[in-house]
Amino acid sequence: MEDSLWSVMRTIAKFVVKVLITAIIFTIVGLILIWYFQVGIKELYTRVSGPPLNSEARKQIQDESRVITDSYGAYGSGCEMVPGFVFTSRHLVEDTILDASVGMKVSLTWSDKIARVYSYSNTTDDYAVVTTTPPGTKFPQNAMKFSAIPVKEGQILHTFSSPGDIPDLYQKLEVVKITPASKDRLQTLTFKADYVQNGISGGCVVDENGDFVGIIKNKREYSDPKIMDFGEITVIKSVQ
Repeated sequence: MEDSLWSVMRTIAKFVVKVLITAIIFTIVGLILIWYFQVGIKELYTRVSGPPLNSEARKQIQDESRVITDSYGAYGSGCEMVPGFVFTSRHLVEDTILDASVGMKVSLTWSDKIARVYSYSNTTDDYAVVTTTPPGTKFPQNAMKFSAIPVKEGQILHTFSSPGDIPDLYQKLEVVKITPASKDRLQTLTFKADYVQNGISGGCVVDENGDFVGIIKNKREYSDPKIMDFGEITVIKSVQ
């Protein structure tokens, strides 16, 4: 009887030891995975090098950032670089443009203000200007601070937009490719960023002085966190 009891106790002890060893192994593996994930996230959000925009210019583009919405519930980013005029993406106001062509009116709003489409580009350049000013008001070209810095690969640009459920999003963008302007399109910049959120289209891009470069027209997200997100910027030098 005693031998049988002792055998059972040894079996239980061996089982407990195995459970403890397994738990220790899983704990060690879990800690390693957590450390690896944290390091990966840290690397992911610090890969765009270069200094951030100075605080004064950053506050300026933050104050000028707008969310554009239409009657259908579509929304996107924009910026009011001069009072009464907001730059955004054409595809964000496409319904308004199309409906106007057949005599229908789709209202646009930002900050509870009713707006209308002032001008828009072709679908390739994909930008538009909307305004709350009275019909016939001209865009104040001289009041606009267009960037005078020639863009080059590796240059760090900056955007401040209001995409999705994120109220304010400042990001650095690194230029990785420059597509020259042609008779059919404006100059386009391909950028990489740590992260590109839905709704960032239409966000204004500025240089290190806070001067206007253009607008973000599209993005490309990757599910693999080791691959940086990319997007394109339409460079704008004047408004017709």
